[in-house]
Amino acid sequence: MGKRSGDLGDLKYPSFGETLAHNIIIKRQNVQLKHFHDIWKLEAVEKVLLSDCGAIIDDHIGDEQVINEQLPRPNSVTLGTPPIPVNAHLPSAPPLPQMAPADHNVLELFWVLNDMGLVERWTKYVSDSDILTTGDALPSSTYRLATWNLDRFTLAKAKHSGFREAICLTILSNQFDLIAFQEVVEPEAIQLLVDELNAPVLPMVKRWIAVNQTKYGSYTAFSSSDKTGRTFQAVEYSSMLYRSDRVQAISSRLLSASGKFSRLPFMTKFKLGSSILMLTSVHLRAPGLEDTHLAKNAEEVACLADFVDAIKDTLSDKIYYVILGDFNMDPGNKGELNPKLLSFDALRSRGLANALPTACATMASAVERGAGIGQRQGDSRVPCLDNVWLCPNLLTSEGEEVLEGLKFTGVCAVATPPRHPLIPLLDFSDGCGCPSNHCPVYFDLAFHDAAQSTLPP
Repeated sequence: MGKRSGDLGDLKYPSFGETLAHNIIIKRQNVQLKHFHDIWKLEAVEKVLLSDCGAIIDDHIGDEQVINEQLPRPNSVTLGTPPIPVNAHLPSAPPLPQMAPADHNVLELFWVLNDMGLVERWTKYVSDSDILTTGDALPSSTYRLATWNLDRFTLAKAKHSGFREAICLTILSNQFDLIAFQEVVEPEAIQLLVDELNAPVLPMVKRWIAVNQTKYGSYTAFSSSDKTGRTFQAVEYSSMLYRSDRVQAISSRLLSASGKFSRLPFMTKFKLGSSILMLTSVHLRAPGLEDTHLAKNAEEVACLADFVDAIKDTLSDKIYYVILGDFNMDPGNKGELNPKLLSFDALRSRGLANALPTACATMASAVERGAGIGQRQGDSRVPCLDNVWLCPNLLTSEGEEVLEGLKFTGVCAVATPPRHPLIPLLDFSDGCGCPSNHCPVYFDLAFHDAAQSTLPP
């Protein structure tokens, strides 16, 4: 016994003394101790070893304290402020709700658009019943034609939902049967308008058609075979969009007048009823800052007078003609060479008449503020840049009885396109933008059928 006790005492475990060895021997008389872990399980041995380590481990763990975390309120951050370092020991933010990644993107986009005020503007826009209303349907014998400078209309603009919807709604709500476009940078852009009109996908266009089904038709378009000239930082084409269920296109070509026009006039022929109408779309040179190029503009007007002379010499008297577009000059402007004459007197002397009166604003900004009312003739502050010049055969003398052919009804006006929440303002401030800086100008022609006029009552 003493020997064994001494052997245990020589071990490198100082806590194993003779007393502990004696207790192990006594315990072995009652319990078999075959392995070392059997000795470890003895309560006396366990307490001695653990006390030597300086700690007693309690396997019993009480309830943990629950920490309720609240996200800090968002604070506005000024650009340029250095980021606040995040300490690693701080608890991490709770995970986002279990949503599909796409749903997170949509939610984030919604808050961004709402912060921009776009959601409020969109809600107001789609709730505006005036957009879906229009005047009484035109008589089937009346054709409404228009001209519109689309301000560098590109394929990107046509793909933009705001521009495309605003332009299509303008065409529909004003019941345009035919419209001449200037400043078309890419002819493919006009085809996107045709596609939207014939198979609408935009919400307000679809709603308008659903409400005004009887005033809706089928549309087609074509553009000049080559560029007419250049506009600001781009080439320019002329285009025609029309209702193919009411108007028939016959031919088109560019007027070959090298050097006489900054942009070539686009000549087209259409059939309205049984009458032939020749439309010539023009975009004359801009007078420039402080009218520095006004003399060049006046020269182009004089070239139009020569063009009218050529029409009279070559076309039948039964063919009607109209010159329309962006003239970049008010019809009441005084002549550059002779102040006693007006710039457009060359057209007036040949019997043509402007459908839109002088000093009637056609630029979108001026139209919206009601400019042009009560201004003196040819006022350069409120110019009537876009206009329509009618041939004498379209005009009716006082007391004249019209039996057949096309006649101007006297209706000519400036249409105001709807502002769209998706079109930004030029200064990117809050608000809805216009699809172009020009407004369309429209006029009505009535077709009189001689066969119906001679029918007995």
